[in-house]
Amino acid sequence: MDQLDLSSAATSANRLDSASPIAGGGEIRIDRVADIRRQIADGSYDTPEKMDAALDRFLDELA
Repeated sequence: MDQLDLSSAATSANRLDSASPIAGGGEIRIDRVADIRRQIADGSYDTPEKMDAALDRFLDELA
């Protein structure tokens, strides 16, 4: 059986708080995260337009 044990320091280092910058810049917008979580829960988040936009951003990252 494979097992991974992380020290409490490593676990703490991986946590993000509401003021932590995200890789690539900016800050986590707790209100926006809550809104997206609500949309995912009620099934209204995944739309063809959002999927197209996400795919476009992904392809731009690869270019």
